[in-house]
Amino acid sequence: MLPDIHVGLEALDLPAHPAFKAWCRLCPNASTPIRIEKVFDVRSRGHKGKHGATVFRLHGLQPEGTCIIAKRSKKGPAEAERDAYQFLSCLSVPGLRYFGFVEDTDACWLFLEDGGDQQFVSGAPDHRAAAYRCIARMHTESAKKGSADRFRDRGISYYDQLCHRSRDDLAHNAASLALDLRDKQVLETLVFNLDEIGKQWDTISRICKRFPYSLTHGALLKRNLRVRSRAGQVDFLAFDWEHSGWGVPAIDVAWLLSWSPCSGARDYWTRVRRAWPGVSPDDIEQLAKVGRLFRLIRCIAWESPYLAAHWYEKPLRNLQGYAQELSQHLIGSRVDIP
Repeated sequence: MLPDIHVGLEALDLPAHPAFKAWCRLCPNASTPIRIEKVFDVRSRGHKGKHGATVFRLHGLQPEGTCIIAKRSKKGPAEAERDAYQFLSCLSVPGLRYFGFVEDTDACWLFLEDGGDQQFVSGAPDHRAAAYRCIARMHTESAKKGSADRFRDRGISYYDQLCHRSRDDLAHNAASLALDLRDKQVLETLVFNLDEIGKQWDTISRICKRFPYSLTHGALLKRNLRVRSRAGQVDFLAFDWEHSGWGVPAIDVAWLLSWSPCSGARDYWTRVRRAWPGVSPDDIEQLAKVGRLFRLIRCIAWESPYLAAHWYEKPLRNLQGYAQELSQHLIGSRVDIP
């Protein structure tokens, strides 16, 4: 178990902290921090350990008392983040400085600039404008630059495969688990809705093909976002790129439009129209609808394998919520949830 905090009074212990030892592999002559603080542990929030990550802040490093963020996570997600940060440094978008990557025996360490504590507020017009400016520029510049081989596939076929796999998992568990009637109906409703999505896949594909593939963040949750004010301008900073990949920017666009439902499509369109002249605000509205479906497909695919475990009550509760959302977001039909 990694310690929550090491402070100056425990100075003799600081050099032995795993985060600092990994940092020294990048910077052999690094000064000892005055404090090492655990700022995030994904497992402590009730998430599953498959993509578990622990984040530390190393305080008081030289020069000038710099703070460094050290993130320890599984190899696959860590490599996805590393690739994203390295690629972002080649684009004209604000971002966190990337310091390096260290492989450990059972995980990897990623070292980044500390993004600070100024939270992103979607209701603040200047914050929202900075987010649209940054994400739109990331999509258009990465699409023009092209780097499909560098990132994981997050294209249409990826979500199609997730949809089919989840549908089969849910159908199997609905038939084999000893569930009460209500829980069984939840799974059967999800199977029905995923079948409906399968019938609409040609429409979904036509919408997605209006947009070039690009780097996508995939999880623009507010906990993954910060802003930084300098020289009278607000910069938008996104981190936690473990869900990133190369594909249609549907999920990112869905997040953007959720912050400003009335004007979001036009706000995004004004920033991409020069690079993508064939795209209209209506196309962006449709892409956001697809993005909401893709996000739900991914959530369902995450939960469905855990139904086979003995502790399936929590996955069932989560799936019930996803079933209700999915019924609302189906493009062509709606199904009532019992």
